[in-house]
Amino acid sequence: MLAETMNIDFASTILPFIALALSIVTLTIGANWLVEGSAKLAYRVGIPKIIIGATIVSLGTTSPEASVSVVAAIKGHSGLALGNAIGSVICNAGLIFGLGCLIGRLPIDRFVLNRHGRIQFLAGLLLAGIAYLSVYVFGMPVIPRFVGVAFLVLLAGYMVMSVRWAKIHPNLADEVGEADKPVWLCLLMIVFGLAVVIKSSDWLVESGQEICFILKVPESVIA
Repeated sequence: MLAETMNIDFASTILPFIALALSIVTLTIGANWLVEGSAKLAYRVGIPKIIIGATIVSLGTTSPEASVSVVAAIKGHSGLALGNAIGSVICNAGLIFGLGCLIGRLPIDRFVLNRHGRIQFLAGLLLAGIAYLSVYVFGMPVIPRFVGVAFLVLLAGYMVMSVRWAKIHPNLADEVGEADKPVWLCLLMIVFGLAVVIKSSDWLVESGQEICFILKVPESVIA
């Protein structure tokens, strides 16, 4: 009886961590399919590489984080949604750049830094400022929906500016990439990639919630 109880406790404790790891792996695979299929399909249409990089690839690479936060918000896990969004930015800036600098010297593109770098910095300040005003000025520990709409409008404007900056970048040519995959395969990769991303996000949110319960920590910490 004791052995059965221990087996049940062990399974209920370890399985959420295994599910979390597997969901991250499948989430990455689905995002890769989504980005590659979208990029190859855009090549077929004749869209230049720089525009694809500034729009499809930039949005596709953030699809895992976006999907996880959306699924968490729909299910009412605001801590997971906001924590994942902020945590992904911190990891992108700290972990990726940190490891990159340890591996080798990273060249600095002043054209990109003076534009995209400043926008990223200002976006962080804007989010922090809105959160501060919501809590300490208006006394509401929530971010209103109109703020989300405003951020989406700003994102659309940023994508437009990214395309314009890509076209005038001094070191980039306005060339069209090669489409080495048929259209039907590109569409299949997009559909399956999107489906895998959404389903993996659902698994990740559920396993993350279970881990929060096991470790007795807030959802934002796990996110």
